[in-house]
Amino acid sequence: MPSATASGPGPHETGHRPARRHAGLIAVIIALVLLLSAAFVAADRLTAGYVERSVGSGVATQLGLSDPPQVVIHGFPFLTQLATRRYERVDLSATDVTVGADPSLTLASCQVSLTDVRLESSSYRVAALTGTATLGWDQLTTLTGQSIAYDAASGRATVTVSAAVLGTALTVTLSGRPTLDVAQQRITFADGQIVVAGTALPPSVAAVLISEFLPPVDLHIPYGITAAALHLDATGIGLDVAGTDLTIPR
Repeated sequence: MPSATASGPGPHETGHRPARRHAGLIAVIIALVLLLSAAFVAADRLTAGYVERSVGSGVATQLGLSDPPQVVIHGFPFLTQLATRRYERVDLSATDVTVGADPSLTLASCQVSLTDVRLESSSYRVAALTGTATLGWDQLTTLTGQSIAYDAASGRATVTVSAAVLGTALTVTLSGRPTLDVAQQRITFADGQIVVAGTALPPSVAAVLISEFLPPVDLHIPYGITAAALHLDATGIGLDVAGTDLTIPR
């Protein structure tokens, strides 16, 4: 009778099981790496969000803001920056920011970017700062005591008052072109013009009266930040601000 033959893997099955085991192991490793990477990214972003809110609260306290500014810390991974206490770039955006004193200025809005920010025990050291700030026309009205309007067509700030001359009520319109004195860090009103009952006064007379009705506005921006340029629109006077090697209290 024929001898029994032991069954075994066919010629095409040899080595398939180890290969499948290896493939499964690689898939598990890849899945673990992806999960760990996702967890690291999530932890990194959660920590960044916490620090952004903490910085915003500190800035609000420092400047006396009613609402904390929006803070965005750039760069990845954030945890490495946190460990070294040095940040690539930090963006801040705030409204109703009061700066300076005697008199103080309230900026309608302010957006700045700080680069190479180093965290020290009681301050932030900032390699460079750039941004914009807006001084609203209503704030200029408060500072000058005159109701200031903006004429977009001529790019001039105007004040209209009524004056009685020999018992006759006259309408007087004073205007000047807002100009930034970079060296003195103040806004002046150049090229003064005064029109009384439709008649323009001589420039020499206008210059004297303009300084009374539209006096210079000192900016008093703190921490060594300076205004570098000025531009106008319906919301107010926009200022391009900048600074290098700044120390800002925490």
